[in-house]
Amino acid sequence: MPITVSDILSRTDDLLLDPERARWTEAERCAWMVDAFRLIVTAHPQSGSITEPITLASTIEQSIPTGRRRLLDVLHNANGQPVSVADIAQMDMHRPGWRMNAPSMHIRHFMVDEKDPRRFYVWPRPIMQISVTAVLEIEPGIDGNNMLPLEAIYTPAVVDYVCSRCYAKDAEDAANAARAVSHYQAFAQAIGLAA
Repeated sequence: MPITVSDILSRTDDLLLDPERARWTEAERCAWMVDAFRLIVTAHPQSGSITEPITLASTIEQSIPTGRRRLLDVLHNANGQPVSVADIAQMDMHRPGWRMNAPSMHIRHFMVDEKDPRRFYVWPRPIMQISVTAVLEIEPGIDGNNMLPLEAIYTPAVVDYVCSRCYAKDAEDAANAARAVSHYQAFAQAIGLAA
């Protein structure tokens, strides 16, 4: 179940003693929720992943769909035929002409170049547009239903991150600086980062 923005706002209202959101605005807190989302997804890519069909163009080089951050896996072709991950350097070494091979109705391998995560490559290239089932990392953000598409298990971590940023904004006060550090440490521990 996704996390609702209203739940995070309500919880931070209570912890910050700012129910009118006068000191730390709703817009600021929402921006910090998205920042927390980014950090969580960076630490745990599967936490912000979605499995869905995508359409491949009839080329070797493919682009990930809008609203998605990067490709994590390609599971299978539309007919259920599996697809495996391959390494570009290995393909170049063992199949030097792979980019020029005859097209096919199904792909066998996909390859991701980590230097360009918005693109990936397939072999053999599709003879026409085809569909595959892929696992993609979603672009962190608040969706149209005012939800953070993260599992509810991350709610405490998001709350701690937002509180950390709020208190860091007022860190000239030693007590607030300590609170900022404490909330950040709780966030980092919750998602398995070294604080």
